[in-house]
Amino acid sequence: MMTMDVEISEGLQFTDNKYSVQEILMEAECVVACAKRARRLHRSALPYFPTEMYVKIFEFFTPAEVHATMALAICHDWREIERDAQLWKFLCMQSWGLPDSYCETPAWRNMHKLLVRDQAILGLYGYQDVVRICANHLQSVKVQVMACARLRSLAVTRQPTMTSFLNSAKQFFCEVVPSFFGVPPPESVDQLEEYRLQMAQNGGISAVLTAMRAHPDNSEVQAEACKVLVVFSRPLGGAEGRAFVGREDILTNVTRVGNEGGVELVMEAMRRHPHDASLQANACWALVNLALVSGHKQLIVKDGGVDLILSAMTNHSKDAEVQYRACFVLVNLAIPESNKSMIVEKGGVPLILSAMKLHPSHLQLQHRACVVLRNLCFLQQNIGVLKRAGVRQLIEVALANHPQDQQIQLVACDILESLQ
Repeated sequence: MMTMDVEISEGLQFTDNKYSVQEILMEAECVVACAKRARRLHRSALPYFPTEMYVKIFEFFTPAEVHATMALAICHDWREIERDAQLWKFLCMQSWGLPDSYCETPAWRNMHKLLVRDQAILGLYGYQDVVRICANHLQSVKVQVMACARLRSLAVTRQPTMTSFLNSAKQFFCEVVPSFFGVPPPESVDQLEEYRLQMAQNGGISAVLTAMRAHPDNSEVQAEACKVLVVFSRPLGGAEGRAFVGREDILTNVTRVGNEGGVELVMEAMRRHPHDASLQANACWALVNLALVSGHKQLIVKDGGVDLILSAMTNHSKDAEVQYRACFVLVNLAIPESNKSMIVEKGGVPLILSAMKLHPSHLQLQHRACVVLRNLCFLQQNIGVLKRAGVRQLIEVALANHPQDQQIQLVACDILESLQ
């Protein structure tokens, strides 16, 4: 029969030539079947494997299924496995990304149970609970990733929770039902905007930025955090692609993110993870809104933000999302005039044109690229560079490819007029 070596987390290896692959798979299958059918495990009927092997078997379980399976044990051998602190330590490190020194050895089982409970809470309750769980499990990579994803989901859709469901029912009977009898409902407000503002002011932004500081080398945490910052740094009442009219009163959250160190953290994430396309795209997206505040824009430019954006475009030339978001942030950075010359001097024009060539059918990318080029045209000294780079030819291609898009038509015509 075939034999196998099984590698366990933290470099621990278990080699046992007594058991074949088939026997190991049968053991795992039996455990899974018993767990799914909610039947008690009779350990004496199963072949004995060391604890390390059960770590491998439990890789096929969710954390909640591990606890459900352990609760089925009645015999002495299986109870001994269930009480093995080393097993729970391995499971916590494997499932939640906790470091070896996270807690004392006897506490690993309770820690696993607590994490399972808090995982369920993340999907059911509001932002206050998510912020609390973030703080309680700061060193857990998985918890921070899940929490950031949950915060973003709440900020975008305000998904129903038990409390919001009851409030919605109350609102229905107090507002909707009377309207059928001629009673006018109260004045409507943008509840999602208000909820997002509450999240930002009551620990949401701090929780995200704390996660970024705690896990600077984990690209998944950084990417999910950037996604949340995209939403938190959106101007009140704003929408993607909407022109900004310079009203400081709608930049409350944008200012808060920057003042708490969000600009530096986003750019540091870009430096540490240059080859992660998702992170680079979402980091650029976050910088789009952060650059609406003049102080934040100055900081982005001063700390090498233009170089980071152009590097992202170079490293991910075939990724349309990265190119689109990079062009988008360059739109906002290309003001004032000193920034226009900087983008050109650092080689921004060839990269923008390359994005247009490689992704001719991407409508939004084409539009943002055209807007950047138009902004660069406002500085007279850039005109010669733009002409020599072949901007006219690509603008004509964009006009031909998107004849029905009024925005591209208007911006492209402005560019051609400037290049005459």
